Amino acid sequence: NVTTIIEWTDIILIILIGWFMVPLVQIPYNVLFGGVGSSSRDEEATSKVLRPSKSTSTVAEQKQKEHPPISTKKSFRDTRYCIVLVHIAQAAQIALLVYFVDILDIILQSAGFNTTTILPIMGIDNFDLPRTFAKVVYTLWFGRVSRTFKRYLLLKYIGDKQQKFGLAELIDHIVDAVIMVIVALSIADILDVDNGMGFKSAFAFGSAGTLAFTLASQTVVSQIVNGFVLSASNRFYVGDIVKFGDASISGTVVQMGWFDTVLRGSDEVMMAVPNSTLAGQRVSNLSRHQRCQVTQNLRFHYTDIEKLKDLLEDIKSEIKDACPALVSDGTRPFRVVWTDYNDNYLHVLVDCHFTLKPIGDEYWNNRQAVLMAIHRAVKKHGIEFALLKYCCGGGASK
Repeated sequence: NVTTIIEWTDIILIILIGWFMVPLVQIPYNVLFGGVGSSSRDEEATSKVLRPSKSTSTVAEQKQKEHPPISTKKSFRDTRYCIVLVHIAQAAQIALLVYFVDILDIILQSAGFNTTTILPIMGIDNFDLPRTFAKVVYTLWFGRVSRTFKRYLLLKYIGDKQQKFGLAELIDHIVDAVIMVIVALSIADILDVDNGMGFKSAFAFGSAGTLAFTLASQTVVSQIVNGFVLSASNRFYVGDIVKFGDASISGTVVQMGWFDTVLRGSDEVMMAVPNSTLAGQRVSNLSRHQRCQVTQNLRFHYTDIEKLKDLLEDIKSEIKDACPALVSDGTRPFRVVWTDYNDNYLHVLVDCHFTLKPIGDEYWNNRQAVLMAIHRAVKKHGIEFALLKYCCGGGASK
């Protein structure tokens, strides 16, 4: 009878520790210390260790998320006491799961299913279901805790220094790989896999199999190496708006993986580009540019040539008044000049530089302000733009 071997006091104790200990400790803490309110930036990172997200976001993504304002009152979940208690609670929750698996094993054996004699056929010897299950689950849990704690340490390391994002991403990928390998080897050791049967069948082809594996893995290794190089180069990180080569590949960096980099275009279409394709290309990181340029090529009629000098001065004046971010101290060109005689028009170049990033609404609003300033000056002098005419056979089109 299963009910005779169940220790209900143990189950109740495990449930209390796993699900009620943290809330019960939090209540007196809030009463005594007034532990309510937001946490600081570093404490928010600590909270991520306790409640690791299911999201696969990168270190840069987490660092770029908006943080709540600093409060003088520390939330209980942002204290070191809670860190210890939450991990104890997680261990208790796993213990309860193992307890139920132990009960299941007893039920199976009572029904005539002996797991110790069934699974050795699969190459697993000395199999004890409850004990093996407990070791595997706790190993996976330890790997998960190690990854989240590693992420917390990286967030502390990079702080607000954006130039460390690339190195942090590289370390993040490498440590993740090491943790996964350790967990996988530990589970294989726990299961006591029969190496003789498993690995001999995997490499039964001998040298031919080794050669085939080497050739097949060259592309994979190349992709991984290029991914590491991109991460360590600090040329861009998640959230940046970039252009590669001749701008045929451009968009916002959404994810930097081991094999490819995901970009989101202005049309919201996601594009996964192999790292080997990006590694050898020029990259323009628009998010890191602190200045932008606006140029316009204007065309005027020859009949307005006498008005041109005053018009150019008024265009410059209108742009100065309309655009406070204009660079007019001589460190960058600010030109409104008549450049050429052409067959049907006079060519005028407007070249302006601003202390704005070349992306976002601020840039486009400033560009619009320049166009409107040019329009006001042209309208003030009663001048019209010259429209190009191209002859096609016997007719012409504007």
